[in-house]
Amino acid sequence: MSLLTKIFVLVVAFLSIVLVALTVPYVATVEDVRGELEEARAAQQVAEAKARSAQAEINAALADESAKSASLQATIEQLTGELADAQSELAQANAGLIDAKSRLAQRESDMSSLSATARQNSVLITELTNRIASTESRRVDAEAKRVELQDEVSELASLRDSLERTVRRLQEGMTQAERDNAQLMASVGKLPEEMRAIVMGEASADSDTIDIEPSTMIRGMVTGMQQVDQLTLVQVNVGEVDGVERNMVFRVHRDGRYLGKLRITTVDTDSAAGSIELATGQIEIGDSALAGLTQ
Repeated sequence: MSLLTKIFVLVVAFLSIVLVALTVPYVATVEDVRGELEEARAAQQVAEAKARSAQAEINAALADESAKSASLQATIEQLTGELADAQSELAQANAGLIDAKSRLAQRESDMSSLSATARQNSVLITELTNRIASTESRRVDAEAKRVELQDEVSELASLRDSLERTVRRLQEGMTQAERDNAQLMASVGKLPEEMRAIVMGEASADSDTIDIEPSTMIRGMVTGMQQVDQLTLVQVNVGEVDGVERNMVFRVHRDGRYLGKLRITTVDTDSAAGSIELATGQIEIGDSALAGLTQ
């Protein structure tokens, strides 16, 4: 309800009250009305004065309300403009909402496609994980084999180093044996010709026995000896594994001095024994025994 309508209702109510106040005494009794007519007229004048005053107030209020109404109208127009702007913005928002819904539907479609792709990727990831696990298992096995091979290589390298050391020792022993043989040959060369021929295997004290010379040098050491009557039995630390055979002849010497000829009669795996022939000196444990390399 507008302000003017409220004022109008107030005026009507006020006038109704005034009229009721004037009319009720008159209707009640005619006599009272006549008696009070003057008073009513006076009251009417007062009421009219009040009505004029009220009218003035109403006019002033109407003027004020008119100004307020103009301001309100301007505000309404402003709000109407803002409402139009808001409606335009709402229309744009609705259009944006429709577009957003369309994009959301597209996103949902994309999400559905991505979900399907994600499921496929999950299957692929599972397969790849299994392949990686299998590859890792094979890698661990390969690493274990590599470690085993490395250990074998280390063992082979150690064996090679050991063999190289053994070869060096054998080469050194061969060199020493050659020197010993040279000294022994020089010592044998000082013997009488007949004895030298027997020592060198060119002749034998026993025509039924054939001296055996190895194709390569065999160098050993006296490890035991026993005197049985006129027979001197000697044991050396080389045997079958070293190429020793029965009737093989060793020259026993000490510091390049020829001591006697040892003929092998018994051969074991790593030792051999025989008797001394043509002794030229006392044979002792630790003396060297050499076969082969007589040239």
